[in-house]
Formats: sequence, C-alpha cells, structure tokens
Amino acid sequence: MAPDPGDGTYTVHCAVKRLIPDAAHVEVLQDAAVRVNRATARATELLNLYVRDRLEHHGGTGLESIFKQNWLLEAYYAVTTSRANAKVNPAIAAVAAQYMQGAEKPDRTGLTQCLTYECINLAAVGSTNVWFHFRKRMLKHVQTAHALDDAAYKQLSKDQKRQRRLALLQAADDLCRPLAEDFRSPAELHDWIGTEHQRLGIDAAVGTWDGKPLLYHLKAHPERFLKAVYLMSKDRVAAERGAFALFPLRQTLIPRHIRVDKKVLDHLLGLKMLHKQKKERCAATGRTPGSGRAAKRDRDDPTLIAEKQEVFGAVFDLRGAKVRRRHHFDYSFTTDGVSAHLLMRNPKKATKQGKRKRDGEAEVLPTEIPTRGRWSIDALKHASRNRLDDLHVVGIDPGKRELIHAVDADADARSTPSVRYTLAERRRDLRTRQREAEVRHTKPSVAAAAERELSLHNSKAPSLEGFAAYVQRRHELLVQVPEWEAFYAEVDHRHGRHKSFLKTQASEAKLYKKLQGMHDKNDKRQLVLAYGAWGLTAGPQMCNKGNPPAIGAGLMKKLDRRFVVVPTPEHFTSKTCVACGGLCGAHPTLRTKKDKEIRGLRVCQHEGCGLYQNRDRTGAINIGRQLRRLLRGDGPLHSMTDEELEFQRLNVCLACD
Repeated sequence: MAPDPGDGTYTVHCAVKRLIPDAAHVEVLQDAAVRVNRATARATELLNLYVRDRLEHHGGTGLESIFKQNWLLEAYYAVTTSRANAKVNPAIAAVAAQYMQGAEKPDRTGLTQCLTYECINLAAVGSTNVWFHFRKRMLKHVQTAHALDDAAYKQLSKDQKRQRRLALLQAADDLCRPLAEDFRSPAELHDWIGTEHQRLGIDAAVGTWDGKPLLYHLKAHPERFLKAVYLMSKDRVAAERGAFALFPLRQTLIPRHIRVDKKVLDHLLGLKMLHKQKKERCAATGRTPGSGRAAKRDRDDPTLIAEKQEVFGAVFDLRGAKVRRRHHFDYSFTTDGVSAHLLMRNPKKATKQGKRKRDGEAEVLPTEIPTRGRWSIDALKHASRNRLDDLHVVGIDPGKRELIHAVDADADARSTPSVRYTLAERRRDLRTRQREAEVRHTKPSVAAAAERELSLHNSKAPSLEGFAAYVQRRHELLVQVPEWEAFYAEVDHRHGRHKSFLKTQASEAKLYKKLQGMHDKNDKRQLVLAYGAWGLTAGPQMCNKGNPPAIGAGLMKKLDRRFVVVPTPEHFTSKTCVACGGLCGAHPTLRTKKDKEIRGLRVCQHEGCGLYQNRDRTGAINIGRQLRRLLRGDGPLHSMTDEELEFQRLNVCLACD
C-alpha cells in the first residue's frame, strides 16, 4: 500500500486474478491493455510527425491545441479502427495518410474512455516536457555552441575552466530573460546572445513579458516554445550530440497500465448496466431518455455511488483480494491485466487536511512540530520555537552509488554506526541482473536483431525526414518480425514488472525500518531527517556518467511520507573534518591505479589531526550538524563566496530545475 500524499487519497496494489474472479473478465482487461498500448504508440508517432511537419512546412502554426486532450483524441481516432466513424482533424489525417500508410490500426471498440484518459496523461507529460526541461536544454545549447575540442580544453587552467563554466551559465541565464534587462555574462558573449535570442524566437513565444519570468510563460503556453526546442535540437544533431524530445513517444512494447472506471468497465466487459441505470434514473426524475444531457452529479451523490457500487460489485471481490478498508475504494483503478492499483479515498482525512498549497502560494507554517512531510528549515524552526531538545536529528547524505548514508547527529562522530542504502543493495533486492538475464535468454534472436537494427535510427531526430525514416522502419520490422511484439505482449513480462514492484516495496521497507531503528521507542522527541539538498534533484549530469540509473529524488519523496524530512544545504559538508572542523582533502600519496584520488577517502589536512574519514559518512554527520546550527541561527558550517553563490543561483535556475 502506498501512503496518501496528504489529501486523503492513496493506492492499494493487488493481483488482478484475486480481485476479479472471472477469468474471462481478466482476459478482456489484458487484451485492452495491449490494444491501448498499441494505439498510444501509433498516436504518439503520428503526433511527433505532425509537430515536425508544422514546424518545417508551416512555420510552426497549427500547434495551438497540441497539449489539449480533446484535440489529441483525434490523433487516436486517425490510427485506430471502430464501427463508429469519428471526427479527425484534416491536418492530422493528411500527415497520417502520407507517413503512416502501412501501419497496423488497432481496434478501439470499447476503449474510447480509456483513450480519453491516455490523452489527459499525454497532454500533461507533453507540456511538462517543454517547460520543465527548457532552461536545462538552453544551458546545453549554449555549451554546444561554445564547445571546445579536448586538446583546447585540456590546455585551460583550473581557474580558467571555472570561469568558462560560469560564463556559459550566465549566458544561458541571459537567454532566458528579456533582452531589455542588463546582461550578466561577459561582454564578448553579448552579440551572440542577442542574435540567438532572436533566432530562437524567445520574445515571439513569450509575447509580452509583463514583468513575469520565463517559467511563467513556459507553463502558460508551452506550445509556443516548441520551435525553440526544435532549433536547439537541430544544432545538437549538427554537432553530433544527442537531440531533445519534441513530444512524448511510446516506444515500449510491454503494455502499460490503463485507467478503468465504471464506464470503461461496463463497455469492455459488456455488462450493459449503465444503460439500465440511465433508464431507471430517467424514470425516477420523469425525464425522457433522449431529451438531452442530464445535469452532472457530484462525487458524493448517493445515486452515483450506488450505481458505481452496482457495477464494480458485479466484477470485483475486494474481500477475496484481501483489501483493507474496502469502504475507502473510490471506484477507479489502473491495471495492465496482471496487477491492479486501486484508488482509495479517506473522506475524513481529506476534510481535515483541507486544500494543499499550490506553486506560488505562501508557505503554510505549522503551529506544532509535524510528524511527517517535507518542511523547510524556517517552517521547522517556527514549529519547534527553537526547542531543539524536542528534535532528534539524523543527517543523511544522498548520492548515486550510496543512495543514502545516515548518521545520528546525537552520537559520537567517530564511533556511532551508520545506516547505508546502496544502489548495489537495491539492485540485489530487486534481482535486477537475474531479470535482465531471463529476458535476454528467452528473447527470440530475430527480436533482438530487430531491436539492434532499429537502434540505428534516431527516435528523437528533429527533422521530419529523419523521424519519418525511424517510424517507417519500425512499422516494417513489426510486420516482418511478428515474434518481436508477441514476445513483449506475453503476460509473463507484466508478471515480471509486478514482482519487481513488490521487491521494490520490500527493499525500501527495510530502509524505513533501519531509519526508524535509529530512534529509540522511549524517546519522546520527533525524529527529523536532515536530508542533503542535493537530493532535491537526481544530481548533476556529471554524476550520471558511468553510473547506472538511480532512484534519485524519488527516494526523498517516499521518505517524506513517513518521516519529517528537511532539505539541508550540504555545501562543504564532505570537506569539513568531523573531529576538529578543519579542511578535509584527498590523501597525499594513496591514489588509484589511474593516479586519481580515492573518492571515498578523506583525510583531515590539519597538522594536529590527520583523521582518516569516509566522504559520505563525513557529509552525513556535517549535514545533521548544519541543520542544528541553522535552527539555532548560528549560520552554516562554511560561508559561500560571491562566486559560489552565483554558481548556486545559476545551477538552481538552469542545471537542476
């Protein structure tokens, strides 16, 4: 069970076979997941072609509705078949006729409501893809335009490299602001910034700045900035670097979860209960069935709840699935035919919590020490009223390979044990290598060959010609190698994903238990996790090189549902000695085989100390101390210089989002 985010809603996970006793109904849902996945794959291909066609041949016009769910539904109609004819935008139909002539069209019978939910999700993901990553992409664009070859970069001194990095960050920041404002970058970049600002059409996309930042306009009209993303992506490809995604693309052949409500359930399983309910409702109100659309009912309407109970009661066995608090079921779930995620709602808790704070609103300060959630240092300081004796602080240093290194701030810095949760441990708990080997050994050789051949084409190609070549070759391979799609459509793959989810929960539950074990049961203080602020993001891109994917910021989001989590500045925490407070650095003689410093080893540089320390452990201890100092108002462990503050500001605005 996933805990609720504070608004009274939460999800309960269970197996579909336990939830739905009728095997025929389970098969229908499994087939529906396959059909929806195929339809989404075809629709996203068509929409990507449409976006590129409008940008290349029509000056970017016709994209005003690209992130509106009702308009996106017409793209699904163009790539699917049904007994009933549906309206399709002529521009979309023309692109489909030209570039998707031989593509197989899945049947959408009974899936219209499912596809509507897919469009809602697609519109949200597509707009987020633009505004959330735009400033980071602008930084990459600046770095690409002013890239140096390896020989020239190696000739720069350490100070020159730092100054160059700062200049590129400032140039990207200038590109994200109105030209009328003063430039912050060096003078030699001003002409290029002005020219590039006009070429990318930033002012044209914004319209009137009206004193608002670029992020406001990105969220208000993300479709206007697709042209800028397209031009930056073309420059990246010309420089032989990775392109940017213009629009979401469903590439996986493994069916994903679909959302099912009472209407979808009735249409898919052929229950024909909605029609009967409608007739009974009309008879009760004296309304003629064909006299127009009925008034919309509230969520808490007794008649609506009774109808939902009747439909789901004919299919579900919540008791057999061992679902607790069955009266919280909100009559909606998602499923891939194997696992089901039931939406639950606690009305009492929703009423107690009230409305959640939205972006831009003032932070609501707690009146007493909270028991869970993510809180700022000022909010916790206000709640505790400077009573540090009521707080039990545990410092946490997040990372890529060591996902968590936690140390009790109360215990002795040299001898206290720590709690570690590593990426290797997580992968071992999830049996990642075993799962990868199973897929590799059972995959048909022709399917593996098809994937290798398709990898030669760029699925993010900014040009219409390049992306059309990818789509055409993908469709040809799906026809020539039917074993490819059949292999991933097997139920075994969905079983594997369900098992991985259960193993993930078990692995993370061990971490929660270890962290709770650092706090004595008889200790009346509130446990507070001083979480390094690096955990607010997945980490700088330089840390991803050579490392497998890690959970990153998602782990902190899971922790703040169970503990009080306070993001804490971690500047200089791994370079400060835990014993004397002096400067820590690399060992003067111990090096790796490649003559590089050993990352995990720190040695105090103070002549009278010389303590050997682990980098992550030192960081965790000092992060806990940092939080306690800031709560007391003593200031940070290390004051930042003006240059470091400028780097921090620009990284938050551009590199980390």
